[in-house]
Amino acid sequence: MYPAVVTWLHSGPLPWLSYLVPRPGLLYAAVVLVCGALYVHRAVQSGFATEVALEVILAATLAALVGTRLFYLVTRTRFWEMSLPELVNASKGTASWGAYLGAALGMSAYALWRRLPPLQFVDIGTSVAGLGDAIGRVNCWLTGDDFGKVTTWAWGIRYPQGSLPWGSHLHRGLVQRTDQWSLPVHPNTLVLGAAALVVFLLTSWYWRGHRDRAGRTTALFCVLYGAERFVVEFLRDPDGGGASGALSHSQYMCLALICAGAALWWALAHRTPGHRRAPAT
Repeated sequence: MYPAVVTWLHSGPLPWLSYLVPRPGLLYAAVVLVCGALYVHRAVQSGFATEVALEVILAATLAALVGTRLFYLVTRTRFWEMSLPELVNASKGTASWGAYLGAALGMSAYALWRRLPPLQFVDIGTSVAGLGDAIGRVNCWLTGDDFGKVTTWAWGIRYPQGSLPWGSHLHRGLVQRTDQWSLPVHPNTLVLGAAALVVFLLTSWYWRGHRDRAGRTTALFCVLYGAERFVVEFLRDPDGGGASGALSHSQYMCLALICAGAALWWALAHRTPGHRRAPAT
């Protein structure tokens, strides 16, 4: 999709707009920079030193990089038959769920190592996570992955020849090799991005008013993000990672996330007053 967007803008009345379209992959760097800056700002608001916030981001980023590849290997490959170069080659496949889990574990591990309250760090992380997912979904749209099912709805979008959706439709006999575009598909990645932005706004609003109640923002994020993604995943094509049966792999993860968030909320609601968060240092 990236070349098609650039070509379309370049041929329009404002060709300079084509230079503003980010190359796929660079948006992940934008996620780290934008969300990292917001994380530091909110960590300082919570009473933590800037140096501590930066160290948390480093731990979360490294754990996310490991987690995104590890989760893919464990859930989608016969990793025990692969060589070491194949195991560490992230270009062969990654999974966003691994990045999310890895980041949360990285934050928690750092907090435990520094003898600080883990839930406070994770709360700040989940309050900005929706923004990171929204930016990342634009990257998915530009690269053509995680694409939606064929649709006749007015909001359907076409992908250019050579893209993943076009290749999937060619393999299934839905288009010919001479066709320049795929069939219209649900804008799955754009819907996911818009939903993630709503989650970001809601969790940010909640965190501002309840950041003294450690864990509540994380529980809310788990329920909201799991619920919205579970629904939107029904639009996803099986060749783009959607369900080939009753539910997709991501939908099972959504159900697990919703249950984890509900269990955390219940546990926090029933703990004794003596377990209030420790003051930030």
